[in-house]
Amino acid sequence: MHCHIAVWINGGIHTLFVAVTEYPPIAPAQFQVIQLQYRYILSMEGYDVATNLKWIMFSNSLCMMRKPRFETWMMEGRLEAGVHYVELKDDHSDFAEKIAYYELNPVEVLRIIENAQNYMKQFFDEKIELITSLKVLDKYFESTDQKNIQLK
Repeated sequence: MHCHIAVWINGGIHTLFVAVTEYPPIAPAQFQVIQLQYRYILSMEGYDVATNLKWIMFSNSLCMMRKPRFETWMMEGRLEAGVHYVELKDDHSDFAEKIAYYELNPVEVLRIIENAQNYMKQFFDEKIELITSLKVLDKYFESTDQKNIQLK
């Protein structure tokens, strides 16, 4: 099952569209393009990390989600609520309340979006990414006693 959620805001009227389908109605890449038209995008974890989080954080939309519970290369544990994203309750029951608040505080919206984009920029430095990858490999080989193995 796929759940697609979008918030349409027109003249202060908030309409929540929810579509639950067995198959996505459009290709995921097309859906991403459609979502990027919205001011607010909901990032929801399932049994794993929310895969849309990375591109939302680098978009011009405000990321809304509960506190991240999974850690990937993006270091989600370092994200701060109110700085990089808007934190929602675990059941998302405060979603409409948060939308209403941020509609009245557009400067704060822009600040959070800018902070999220700046956070993501650290992952686009190829030199730092290469050094990090090499350090991860070094730690892996060290922890698995493979650091001093001679290849024949």
